[in-house]
Amino acid sequence: MIDNYYKVIKVVGKGGSSKVILATDPEGNKVAIKVIRKDKKYTTTSAKILLDKEVLVLTVFDGHPNVIKCLGTQPHGIISINNKAESIMYNVLEYAENQTLSSYVKKTGPVEELIAKFYATQICSAVAHIHSSGLAHLDIKLENILLDEFFNVKLADFGSCQEAPYPRSKINCGRGTKYYMAPEIESLEKDDSFIARAADIYSLGVTLYLIVTGVPSSLTNNTEENLVFPCDFTTSLNGNEQNTENEPEECILSPEFVDLILAMLDLDPLKRPSIFKVMNHPWIDCKLRPEIAELVYLEMSSRKAYIKEK
Repeated sequence: MIDNYYKVIKVVGKGGSSKVILATDPEGNKVAIKVIRKDKKYTTTSAKILLDKEVLVLTVFDGHPNVIKCLGTQPHGIISINNKAESIMYNVLEYAENQTLSSYVKKTGPVEELIAKFYATQICSAVAHIHSSGLAHLDIKLENILLDEFFNVKLADFGSCQEAPYPRSKINCGRGTKYYMAPEIESLEKDDSFIARAADIYSLGVTLYLIVTGVPSSLTNNTEENLVFPCDFTTSLNGNEQNTENEPEECILSPEFVDLILAMLDLDPLKRPSIFKVMNHPWIDCKLRPEIAELVYLEMSSRKAYIKEK
């Protein structure tokens, strides 16, 4: 139990400093609780800053359909497991029934471009809302794209979020996940800075590329010596060749998709399109028809069933 209120079901995710627990409230409603232990492994001050930041950010985004909702926070909580009580701090978040988009792409392979457009439109809508609010996410990746009961996008994990009030606002602290990280952050030196929103565009470009082509084994295995970096697959894109092991041989990328991804992965951050230009790109369909949502639901439900059978 958490605070004698939330019944713990199971751990559904782990991060560098936190765990995400599936729990139910007294009425039986499922919630996701991001828990940080109060011990020497992670300082109370820095942990509270991360939790407070996430609550603040999610409060700003409250109401956007493609951003995870924050339902509450508690900096002084108690979790009881096997008659042992531990001090914790936690945020209560909306529970995304179908977990991460990453799990589907890794376990069942890439999706066709029509379905990818559905997800691209929803992810871009969330990112546009973030940028319009004067912020940058700075950790956009497949693992942070959750799916609700109808397989709609819920962008999550705002612990790396930073203020970026202007299109070219710069920050000087490295953020993000290595494979998805913009090259200017990789090479960041002391006192250097980078354009926060442009870094988001790069990470989003990597994410869209992986949705359509699949997650390479180098990323799944996560060994640095084997890691394939985005700068490698931009070379393949220029020749419209794909280099991921999960991808079917017959898969051909559309010229519009290649054009968009190459623009988003430009090594020069000043040349990358804004999120609003991305949304207006010919490949992105911002006016999705209802039947597309139904198609996505059927396709992803089939993939979910396949995963359960394995």
